[in-house]
Amino acid sequence: MAATASGQPSPEVGLPIVPNRPSYAASLGYPKAQIKPLPLKPISYLHGEPQVIWEQEEVNQIIINENLEYAVIEKFSYGWPDIQELRKLITK
Repeated sequence: MAATASGQPSPEVGLPIVPNRPSYAASLGYPKAQIKPLPLKPISYLHGEPQVIWEQEEVNQIIINENLEYAVIEKFSYGWPDIQELRKLITK
């Protein structure tokens, strides 16, 4: 074993480096879901209002892709309510 002037072994001596080996933390984590790109959906109109229709499988894939497991989505048909009202509604 060769040593440098500081008494440390030379850089080429030591454990072999294993390429593409997952870390211990990565091996304990959840498996990554496959991200599939979703095509743009056409906009249709119902009574003059634009709408986009999604299939349930597409919605599930969007949730996975965007990490929206705990997202809250609300629809405001007649304008935005006050932020304080929103906070009260979301907790319900």
